[in-house]
Amino acid sequence: MEIPITITTLLQTIQTLMGPEFTILPFLFISTGIFYPILVLLSGIISTISLYLYRVIQQNSALYTITDLSQHNGGRTVLSITRTMRILYNIFLLGIILTIVSSSIESLVMTMTHSDHSQWWKGNSIIKSLVITLLTPLFYLFSYSKLLTLVSVYSCYILPFLFFLGFVYSLGSLYINGIAANTNVVDNIWRDVGHHHIFPSYSMLICIFAPFKQKINEPSESPLAVILSYIIVIFFAIVYGVCIGLSLGPSTTSMPFSSYLIINQSNLPMYSLAVILNILLIIIFLLQSLSYFVTIYEDIESFYFTSWQPSKRRRWILSMFIFSLIGLSSSFFWQCTIQISLNGSISGSYFVHFLPASMALFVSKNKSTKVSSIIMIVFGVLFASSGISGSLILFIENAVDNYTNKFNLSY
Repeated sequence: MEIPITITTLLQTIQTLMGPEFTILPFLFISTGIFYPILVLLSGIISTISLYLYRVIQQNSALYTITDLSQHNGGRTVLSITRTMRILYNIFLLGIILTIVSSSIESLVMTMTHSDHSQWWKGNSIIKSLVITLLTPLFYLFSYSKLLTLVSVYSCYILPFLFFLGFVYSLGSLYINGIAANTNVVDNIWRDVGHHHIFPSYSMLICIFAPFKQKINEPSESPLAVILSYIIVIFFAIVYGVCIGLSLGPSTTSMPFSSYLIINQSNLPMYSLAVILNILLIIIFLLQSLSYFVTIYEDIESFYFTSWQPSKRRRWILSMFIFSLIGLSSSFFWQCTIQISLNGSISGSYFVHFLPASMALFVSKNKSTKVSSIIMIVFGVLFASSGISGSLILFIENAVDNYTNKFNLSY
């Protein structure tokens, strides 16, 4: 008897789930304490239900792409919303990637030159602006190269390997340095129950376990392989977040790879390994950025300019427009956690909760499927509203804190 598991489906699904958002898991562990494994399991369960609803819709419609499903079951209005949400998701995702990259570059510059943030030209905002400015013409030129675009697409398969290296590094850091000082997860639980809301944290995870990120247009793929890949990624997400969180402790930020450069400056072997990890992260993330840029460009062109054959000048203008939106989102919401939370609350909630649940509610005649759809819609409203409000509150708090600190330093 042949086991209905294909290695290709297994590896592709794992690669798809372990995107750039995976970076923030240690930060979530430090923020939520013992609720972190529960949060990851909740995200995995909800995303599995969402994937099931997509399968039900596909079987009833005999269509296999999200845009075709949206148009067939919701008409042009739902199709337009789906297209806009997909573009918005990728724009936010590119902003997140560039934030992570600029953070690693900043930490490399700071630690290698033994300087501090008092030198304005080495600050994260300046580095981020330079990265975005330099990438605008480069991505415009590289988007014409099919070879570079293909390399960019396949670079996604290296990303899980990078996270695995980070996990191994955290084990070495725990072995050498022990658990980071002032790390008391039990105390954090009681503090965070009253201070942090669980739903904004879930909205960050929703971008990781998101069925819409998969190529769901392959009906022959093994369902068991997909479920197994979810289990593997959920288990690794828990272990990865806990180990790196414990090794960094309170110094954990939403960019833990760059944090290792700061805490291991005095340990030359560990610092050298951290430098290698951050350089790998920068290269892999920048390679991935090209494929996301091309996807955004093609989506805008095909969704809104179907009869428009853009010249090189118009293509350049559209490229600048895309990077302007990326730069705006990345500079306005300068923290990676806020960007991911907003992306999960808006685009993630739409694709994971609202779109599959609303279509399955009207397509399926199965009562259990209808009940699942209603539950998903209710949870979607709850998570989206809490995630958006939590992100905006966090943004306002950080803005006020930064203004207050600068005001106090001036006197």
